[in-house]
Formats: sequence, structure tokens, C-alpha cells
Amino acid sequence: MKITKRLAMLVIALTLTFLPASVAPPQDADGAVFRALLARFCRSEDSRSTIVTDRPFDSTVVEKVTAYVRGVTIEDFPRPSLTRSDWPHLAPCDEIRVVDGNALATAASLGIRPGTSGFYVRFPGAQGVLTLSRPVYSANGKRALVYEVLQCGVLCGSGGLVELAWKDGEWSIAKYHPHWIS
Repeated sequence: MKITKRLAMLVIALTLTFLPASVAPPQDADGAVFRALLARFCRSEDSRSTIVTDRPFDSTVVEKVTAYVRGVTIEDFPRPSLTRSDWPHLAPCDEIRVVDGNALATAASLGIRPGTSGFYVRFPGAQGVLTLSRPVYSANGKRALVYEVLQCGVLCGSGGLVELAWKDGEWSIAKYHPHWIS
């Protein structure tokens, strides 16, 4: 019995390893999801930049938010992210600036938040701060769910779940599930 189970696991692992890229999501799925989420800010007509904190929300926030959002259930996404590190400081375009979460926390403790003049002095040309959760994945690994919050001022911001799908060899946004807006 043990040998059969081990053999089956080996066959599955080898199959996933040798599938074409369009069929199997990449091993660095979190990084690929991160880049897909940021790509829409690169294509924006708005010339302002977006500040992205390198400190992701823990993926447990996704589970909490799904209780309040229609059309998506956490049971559809049973696989948590395996990554425990911060988001990489590799911005996919000039409109994105990934910054140290500690620097943002220090600025916030001094009252320098999106929508305040101090924020725009510290981050000229920025529209606000984007914070993303670590993704959770569907059982087959071809769908991902991320919670995002964009803060652009005291009474300016939004948060919601972004559902992504692995299709044609890349992650793309399939649906946005709004949670709140201010």
C-alpha cells in the first residue's frame, strides 16, 4: 500500500514537472500572481505612480473577507501560499514603486498617510498605497484569490478580492469582488 501511494505521488509530481507552461502554473506562482496584479497599473492612463508595500497581508485575511463577499467561497481555494517572504522589490514598470513596509509604517506613525501633503512630499507623483495579501489557490492550482486594499486618502480607498486564472501560460485577472469603498 505504501509503495503504491508513493508511486502515485511520484507519477503526479513528474507529470506536473513535464507539463507545458500553458497547462501548469509556474513554481513561483506567488511572484507571477504579484506581477499580474501590478500589470494593470502599468497600463493605466493615469500618469501617477502607485506605491506598493512589500509587506503582504497574511492569506488568512482572504478567508475572513470571503464571509462578506458574494460569489466566492474560501472552500474553492483550499491551498494557501507557501511563501512567507515579503514581496520582491522588482517593479514591473515605472508606474509602480515597491517600498519597504517599515518605511510606510514609520511614515504613518508620523501622520504621513495617503491624502496628506506629507505623503506627496515623501512620495511625489503617487496616487496612493496598494497592499496585497498572499494568494490562496484552488485545488488544481489554476485559480488564485488575493485581497487588495488601495488607500488614496482619508476618505479615499477601496478593498476587495481579486480572482485570477491561469490561462495561456500566464495569470490574468478573471473577476473583482468588491468588499468596501470610501
